[in-house]
Amino acid sequence: MIARAEVVEFVIGNVRELVDTWEADGVSETTALIGEMNWQSLNIVVLANAIQEHYGQTFPFAALMQELGDGQRIDLTVGELVDFVHENLRAVSDVLPGGEVRDGEAL
Repeated sequence: MIARAEVVEFVIGNVRELVDTWEADGVSETTALIGEMNWQSLNIVVLANAIQEHYGQTFPFAALMQELGDGQRIDLTVGELVDFVHENLRAVSDVLPGGEVRDGEAL
Protein backbone atom coordinates (compact mmCIF):
# COMPACT_ATOMS: atom_id res chain seq x y z
CA MET A 1 0.00 0.00 0.00
CA ILE A 2 1.18 3.52 -0.75
CA ALA A 3 1.82 5.57 2.39
CA ARG A 4 -0.30 8.66 2.99
CA ALA A 5 2.89 10.73 3.35
CA GLU A 6 3.81 9.86 -0.23
CA VAL A 7 0.41 11.02 -1.45
CA VAL A 8 0.83 14.27 0.54
CA GLU A 9 4.21 14.88 -1.08
CA PHE A 10 2.91 14.21 -4.58
CA VAL A 11 -0.25 16.33 -4.27
CA ILE A 12 1.46 19.30 -2.60
CA GLY A 13 4.27 19.13 -5.17
CA ASN A 14 1.76 19.28 -8.01
CA VAL A 15 -0.23 22.09 -6.42
CA ARG A 16 3.00 24.07 -6.08
CA GLU A 17 3.77 23.51 -9.77
CA LEU A 18 0.36 24.86 -10.71
CA VAL A 19 0.52 28.10 -8.68
CA ASP A 20 2.45 31.32 -8.96
CA THR A 21 5.91 31.18 -7.39
CA TRP A 22 5.07 33.54 -4.51
CA GLU A 23 2.18 31.31 -3.38
CA ALA A 24 4.00 27.98 -3.63
CA ASP A 25 5.79 28.04 -0.28
CA GLY A 26 2.56 28.44 1.67
CA VAL A 27 0.85 25.29 0.36
CA SER A 28 0.00 22.78 3.10
CA GLU A 29 -2.71 20.27 3.91
CA THR A 30 -4.92 23.06 5.26
CA THR A 31 -4.72 25.13 2.07
CA ALA A 32 -8.14 25.60 0.45
CA LEU A 33 -7.82 25.18 -3.31
CA ILE A 34 -10.59 27.58 -4.28
CA GLY A 35 -10.78 29.97 -1.33
CA GLU A 36 -7.07 30.49 -0.73
CA MET A 37 -5.52 29.58 -4.06
CA ASN A 38 -8.26 31.23 -6.15
CA TRP A 39 -8.39 28.16 -8.35
CA GLN A 40 -10.99 27.62 -11.02
CA SER A 41 -12.45 24.24 -11.93
CA LEU A 42 -9.88 23.89 -14.74
CA ASN A 43 -7.03 23.94 -12.20
CA ILE A 44 -8.69 21.14 -10.24
CA VAL A 45 -9.21 19.11 -13.42
CA VAL A 46 -5.52 19.51 -14.32
CA LEU A 47 -4.51 18.35 -10.82
CA ALA A 48 -6.96 15.43 -10.94
CA ASN A 49 -5.55 14.32 -14.29
CA ALA A 50 -1.98 14.50 -12.94
CA ILE A 51 -3.01 12.36 -9.95
CA GLN A 52 -4.68 9.76 -12.14
CA GLU A 53 -1.73 9.62 -14.51
CA HIS A 54 0.78 9.33 -11.66
CA TYR A 55 -1.05 6.47 -9.93
CA GLY A 56 -2.19 4.78 -13.14
CA GLN A 57 -5.82 4.55 -12.16
CA THR A 58 -9.09 6.44 -12.41
CA PHE A 59 -10.45 8.07 -9.27
CA PRO A 60 -14.13 8.94 -8.65
CA PHE A 61 -13.53 12.70 -8.58
CA ALA A 62 -17.11 13.37 -9.75
CA ALA A 63 -18.40 11.61 -6.61
CA LEU A 64 -16.08 13.71 -4.44
CA MET A 65 -17.33 16.94 -5.97
CA GLN A 66 -20.94 15.76 -5.66
CA GLU A 67 -20.36 14.99 -1.98
CA LEU A 68 -18.97 18.49 -1.43
CA GLY A 69 -21.93 20.00 -3.29
CA ASP A 70 -24.43 18.01 -1.23
CA GLY A 71 -22.91 19.54 1.89
CA GLN A 72 -23.24 23.01 0.33
CA ARG A 73 -19.45 23.34 0.30
CA ILE A 74 -17.66 24.79 -2.64
CA ASP A 75 -14.08 24.32 -1.49
CA LEU A 76 -11.64 21.49 -0.95
CA THR A 77 -8.46 21.51 1.12
CA VAL A 78 -5.28 19.83 0.01
CA GLY A 79 -5.61 17.47 3.01
CA GLU A 80 -9.13 16.44 2.01
CA LEU A 81 -7.91 15.72 -1.50
CA VAL A 82 -4.99 13.70 -0.11
CA ASP A 83 -7.34 11.67 2.09
CA PHE A 84 -9.63 11.02 -0.88
CA VAL A 85 -6.75 9.83 -3.07
CA HIS A 86 -5.22 7.71 -0.30
CA GLU A 87 -8.55 6.04 0.56
CA ASN A 88 -9.17 5.19 -3.07
CA LEU A 89 -5.64 3.84 -3.50
CA ARG A 90 -6.21 1.64 -0.48
CA ALA A 91 -9.48 0.38 -1.97
CA VAL A 92 -7.71 -0.57 -5.18
CA SER A 93 -4.95 -2.34 -3.25
CA ASP A 94 -7.62 -4.51 -1.62
CA VAL A 95 -8.49 -6.07 -4.97
CA LEU A 96 -6.82 -9.44 -5.35
CA PRO A 97 -5.61 -10.90 -8.65
CA GLY A 98 -8.58 -12.11 -10.64
CA GLY A 99 -10.78 -9.27 -9.41
CA GLU A 100 -11.66 -10.74 -6.03
CA VAL A 101 -12.14 -8.28 -3.19
CA ARG A 102 -10.62 -8.70 0.27
CA ASP A 103 -12.89 -8.76 3.31
CA GLY A 104 -15.93 -9.41 1.13
CA GLU A 105 -16.45 -5.71 0.41
CA ALA A 106 -17.54 -4.60 -3.01
CA LEU A 107 -15.61 -1.69 -4.45
